[in-house]
Amino acid sequence: MSLSLTKGSQVVDLGEVDVTDGIAPVEFVAPAVGEWTLVATAEPSGTEVQVPVRVAKADAKITSIRVTPKKVIAQKTKAGVTVRVRSAGDFANGKVQIKAAGKTYTQKLRDGVARFTLKRFKKPGKATLRVTYLGDDATTMARDSVSFRVVKKNKKK
Repeated sequence: MSLSLTKGSQVVDLGEVDVTDGIAPVEFVAPAVGEWTLVATAEPSGTEVQVPVRVAKADAKITSIRVTPKKVIAQKTKAGVTVRVRSAGDFANGKVQIKAAGKTYTQKLRDGVARFTLKRFKKPGKATLRVTYLGDDATTMARDSVSFRVVKKNKKK
């Protein structure tokens, strides 16, 4: 039996599968998100069966948010932030956005990692970073946040 996926005028050949006792196990990777039709054509009769297939976006997960250095000093330290994002067990593609202290930063993922250098925090206290993976054509967006302390700048004696 030959298999193909169709979406409008787009046709993707999936190859041949063996039929045993009227059963043909089928596994394939869809080329894109959306509504597809799986077409199975029996040989030599030419009997055709069409099955609708919906390919959904993969879920993304922000796997880590790391802030360096451990001690962020108000008006002095520019914090570095590393964000890792995975999707369907692999590196995600697309962009990550961070909101911190009223500012927004955006970076492109490279091998599932985005690196940021934040501006200096003006005041000591609790700082919260709101991290958003913006998603892409094949992956849903994801959100997470992390909080850390910004310490007071030491006064000179």
